Amino acid sequence: MQLELKNLSELKKTALRQMSECWSETAGIVIITAGYYFAFGFMWVITIGVLYGFDFLSGSGNFTKVFYEHSAAVICLTLLFVLVSYIVKIPFDFGVSWFLMQNVRGRAVSAQSFFGCYSNMKRFVRTVRIKFKVLKKKMLFTLVFLIIGAAEHYLAFTVSRNTGNSFWYTLSTVLLILMVCCLAAAYMFFSLRYCLVPYVFALDPDTGADEIIERSIKMMYGREMYMTDVVCSFIKWIVPCIFIFPLFLVLPYLFFIYANAVNEIIYNYSFDSDNESDKKIKDNKIINAVR
Repeated sequence: MQLELKNLSELKKTALRQMSECWSETAGIVIITAGYYFAFGFMWVITIGVLYGFDFLSGSGNFTKVFYEHSAAVICLTLLFVLVSYIVKIPFDFGVSWFLMQNVRGRAVSAQSFFGCYSNMKRFVRTVRIKFKVLKKKMLFTLVFLIIGAAEHYLAFTVSRNTGNSFWYTLSTVLLILMVCCLAAAYMFFSLRYCLVPYVFALDPDTGADEIIERSIKMMYGREMYMTDVVCSFIKWIVPCIFIFPLFLVLPYLFFIYANAVNEIIYNYSFDSDNESDKKIKDNKIINAVR
């Protein structure tokens, strides 16, 4: 027997009530994330300045000139900063998932749980490993589309150059833009298969990385449109989020809507399962995964 999932209206009502009980902690997610990226951006600018003689604080030196003269080194350094910042933030994202799932299931926990995965090196490494496994699967999906698009565009360019007719090149450009739009939509839809991964890990942290990913795929089977509706409902909040202050009200609200939708899918899938791991993540008394 399959339980009926809550509709979007019910998810919103539940999220609003839950958010009101721990708004300050959830707003802290926004503050910490913003501060984190600002800190890494600031360190990047300072590092570039120290290496290439650009004084960020006084404004002396020409940053554009530095970039053009050392473009390869600056790009490599930038990619390194992006990679490091991405890796360092992964355990925080898993900790946030655990915090949200605990609160969604009626257990109030402190904001310290955001950083729980940092206190255990084994768990830190596992979260990074799981995230990169998911990223690899997403990249393989995207790579196929990129190769097809590049080949099509190159062929059209070659025909246009050899014949002197720009029609095929123009048509190719239009088709390429349409393909990018379709790719973005397809990528979002495909990525939803893995959206449960951090939550499944939070509920059952002793499970292997491959099994966690596989369970996320199984749980999401047939539920893609449900999550798509939830995610698309966030679009109308983009304009209010342009102003900084509403972020502290809107984003916590959206976090809880999303977490409630995830919980609905997990609980619904696990309800009739005979698998012991599924029964474990269905239980309201979930494992304290990050402390």
